[in-house]
Amino acid sequence: MKDLLTKLSITNKVKIINYLVLSLLFTITTLIPLTTSTANATPLPTDVPEHVLNIGTSDGILNSPQDITTDSSGNVYVVDIDTNRIQKFDSNGTFLAKWGSNGSADGQFNDPRSITTDSSGNVYVADSSNHRIQKFDSSGTFLLKFGMPSSENGKFYFPYSIATDSSGNVYVVDGGNNRIQKFDSTGTFLAKWGSNGSGDGQFQSPYGITTDSSGNVYVADTYNYRIQKFDSNGTFLTKWGTSGSADGEFNSPVGITTDSSGNVYVTDMDNSRIQKFNSTGTFLAKWGSNGSGDGEFNGPFGIITDSSGNVFVADIGNSRIQKFNSSGTFLAKWGNNGSADGEFYYPYGVASDTTDSIYVADTGNNRIQKFAYPSEEPETP
Repeated sequence: MKDLLTKLSITNKVKIINYLVLSLLFTITTLIPLTTSTANATPLPTDVPEHVLNIGTSDGILNSPQDITTDSSGNVYVVDIDTNRIQKFDSNGTFLAKWGSNGSADGQFNDPRSITTDSSGNVYVADSSNHRIQKFDSSGTFLLKFGMPSSENGKFYFPYSIATDSSGNVYVVDGGNNRIQKFDSTGTFLAKWGSNGSGDGQFQSPYGITTDSSGNVYVADTYNYRIQKFDSNGTFLTKWGTSGSADGEFNSPVGITTDSSGNVYVTDMDNSRIQKFNSTGTFLAKWGSNGSGDGEFNGPFGIITDSSGNVFVADIGNSRIQKFNSSGTFLAKWGNNGSADGEFYYPYGVASDTTDSIYVADTGNNRIQKFAYPSEEPETP
């Protein structure tokens, strides 16, 4: 525990990046009797300059943006974790709305961690330290909530990640309970699966979650060093991965996404690479190594695909976004360490909209940046 507290004291100085994961693990470790060891705290870059910890509470000002999503109209929603609110912008970054404050009442938040939308434009927020999910319409009007601290069905210990499918079902990574829970769009509990362990359907600090067009669910089972795939009811289908650096092995898989062909892309963070698999887990490709050159990474985390199958990676430690084709061929990059337009301090999340514009959660600069999808690949100095 002393080692963990030491890590957290450092994290508090650089919480823009590390707060998201480490505070979750700290709270779970100190308040809930789990078997996960403190050595499993997700390693993230630790050299964030302290002077980038800017504070802002005005409209359009961000303070630790931790997650980002878009809707079918191209609007952008940002989880602003330290001000416990959601902000909404149009596709050009114009401020449209905000909601939320610190608390536990309807529409209030305590450490909102993840955000997603459904095909109807509703917004779901994982309100982690309130141990619940809240649902809003696209204007921020509170619609419903579900969950409270418990291991019972429909309740949570620190819901972290959240995803929806094409039918409007909601999947929640219930981090403290090492399980996935499924709900319908009204918050009615439908199914659960998972427990602490390494067997099929068990988890050790599950992190990322995504769905494919067939409704299958993929989970980055971070400290079992594997990906698990389930059908929409939680039936275990397959798994792949083990600890290591060979093809198909992982060292801290965190981000996960799919493309329209059903391929699966994983940010294998501590191996500084991306791995691509087909929908059954067959290894297809890998790219990346530790470094700052084209196609190299220093802490790859967020990952997303666009309608053409291109892959965008938030390369946190190199303060940039890199773009690849579906085979991993480097196409473009933008960003460097700084606060000017197009520069980043630890870009954490990345998202795309229906027009293939790219949105970046520029966490250290407390802002969102939007980039147009280029008709030709930009030159890279």
